Amino acid sequence: SVGFKLILLSETFRGIIIFELTKRPVNQLNATKFPVDSSQHPSQGYTSVCPFGFSSKKTSQQSSNAQQFVNQTIHFVASALPSSGAGCEKLPYQLQEEEPKKVPSALCFDHGAYRLHNHDYIRELHEKYGDIFTIPIEGQDVVFCRHPEVVKRILTSEAEFTKTFADADSKSTEDVQYFKNLVQPLLKSAEIFGSGDNSSRRQALKSVFLASGVFHAGFERVLDRSIPTWPTGRVDSTALFHPLVFEMVMVIMAGEDAEETAPLLVAAQDCLAHFTSRYTTPMFDEKISAEDEKFMKKVEAAAMGITNAFLAKAKQGELSESCKSSMLGVIMDCGLTAEEMNSTMVNALFAACEAPIHVLGATLVELSNRPQLQEQLLSEIRSVGHEKSPLLQKVLFEGLRLFSPVTLVQRRTITDVVAHGFLIPKDTNVSVCISAVHQNEKYFARPTEFDPHRTKLGIVMLNPKQGYMPFSTGPRSCPGRYLAVTFMKCTLARLVETYVITESANAKTKKLHKFAEFPTDGAYVHFELRRPRAKL
Repeated sequence: SVGFKLILLSETFRGIIIFELTKRPVNQLNATKFPVDSSQHPSQGYTSVCPFGFSSKKTSQQSSNAQQFVNQTIHFVASALPSSGAGCEKLPYQLQEEEPKKVPSALCFDHGAYRLHNHDYIRELHEKYGDIFTIPIEGQDVVFCRHPEVVKRILTSEAEFTKTFADADSKSTEDVQYFKNLVQPLLKSAEIFGSGDNSSRRQALKSVFLASGVFHAGFERVLDRSIPTWPTGRVDSTALFHPLVFEMVMVIMAGEDAEETAPLLVAAQDCLAHFTSRYTTPMFDEKISAEDEKFMKKVEAAAMGITNAFLAKAKQGELSESCKSSMLGVIMDCGLTAEEMNSTMVNALFAACEAPIHVLGATLVELSNRPQLQEQLLSEIRSVGHEKSPLLQKVLFEGLRLFSPVTLVQRRTITDVVAHGFLIPKDTNVSVCISAVHQNEKYFARPTEFDPHRTKLGIVMLNPKQGYMPFSTGPRSCPGRYLAVTFMKCTLARLVETYVITESANAKTKKLHKFAEFPTDGAYVHFELRRPRAKL
């Protein structure tokens, strides 16, 4: 029945009726009584389905009435057909073919607002033009879509859509790849990232990305070392989260006992500060500059010290089990050069650190405004542990919804695509603004409010009834999502157990002018110890 409209019939039943009309010759239709449920026709050869799915007395009567309507309508339509006819294609007036519509254009598109406000502006356009529209960007029409069912298709159908960074390649250099949706660029020499096909490399790293249980103890030990050194009083949680998240990610990258990590932390912090400052400048030049490359080269050189030390220990047979399970330990056996191993680690480090720093900081600020929620969390964590705490998971997933750090996903059509009744021509760039999906009133009541009691949010949940995609979805979704959720839950739990967290003034004077969120002004809270620290 795809592509047809049954004009004379109720919307509620037209799909059932068209299905019955198309699957049987007319002479069978006139003689058929279509059953209410499968129990009435155990031997008549019908498919065992219960189209109305009712079981109680009241709903059974409703089912019977509905089925009677379907039967009568089918027989009425069938009586108008020639007895030798085989189906609905002969109907003279009941069925019409629907032509796909052209995607509507966003009139009066403001390129300056797009550059300055990015996802905030795209959300406004969605509110004005609906779930799908097109805008001109640098001479090309780009389709934006937020309807969950279509978004899922865009991100999962490799027969219709392929990976693209749209105009980002033109802003990159031979060594450094520009990204619209990350604070920092990435090194091109790592094939698992960038514009090319990286499916085989991602597959090789699957064992690392799914090893939350392997790294969990290492995350806890990082917290044991770090949290006791944090100050009390008014603190910028962003400044505290950066080295903490770095250490946790390095457990994944090179193992708990990785050497030479301090120089890389310094270089990574300097690099992030450079790009944060650069991209908070309105209408910044998007092309990678010589200064940008200088900071990236410093990070690459600092990381090389870790990679060389790792390879030296491997050659001597001195790698610990933690190191063998790490990313460097896995890719060491994939035939990569030391340089590519190193750039892969750097890119993964950048991608893995930015999002948790932002989400943890923003979520902590929300918790600081909700003392009762903190006490509920503390009670549940002490009762069942943070790994099994439903409330902790809800708090984190709501943070990922409202403070989605990566707010743009891009694909390109490789064939003509009809989606949601609209035609998207071949070779069209298609973009999904994740924050527009997450803040759609159709699926989330009070979408701009932090509500930790929302139900049914999960790591992967993108369906026609609700749009939630903090890590994207499909074959090119974030591969490290399970690791990220694991160490963010560990961190929030430890902070709630250690501190009473109260609110502190937060100024929002600067904004990152990219399709990425980052706390450019810090994320301030007030820490008070729940019990005195033991004296060393």
